[in-house]
Amino acid sequence: MRRILVLDDSTDILFILQLLLEEEGYEVKCIEDALNLMPLVIDFKPELIIMDIQLGRYDGRALCEHLKVIEQTRDIPIVMMSAKTNILEMNGYTCKAQEFITKPFDIDYMVKTVSYHLGK
Repeated sequence: MRRILVLDDSTDILFILQLLLEEEGYEVKCIEDALNLMPLVIDFKPELIIMDIQLGRYDGRALCEHLKVIEQTRDIPIVMMSAKTNILEMNGYTCKAQEFITKPFDIDYMVKTVSYHLGK
């Protein structure tokens, strides 16, 4: 079973994505706080990460940059989400996410995006 990690500070988004992706046959782990992101990524070994850009006290773009320079995580595809558009490169970040999805997201598009990045 393909593993997906979802990071968002909205419990509603986490709930929707977990239901949606588990229905598609994926193993999904959801977290609200980026504080324990790295240990979870190392332990769970996700094959895809879906992450909000605005995570309360954390900036998803900075987390994405961090994941892309670490040997164990650099090859994991990352799909970034935000209610705001065109913010992947704001504030000096050069986030190397594979995809950007605007919230509210289209469910069919999300499923196709996940499937594409997992080669399913």
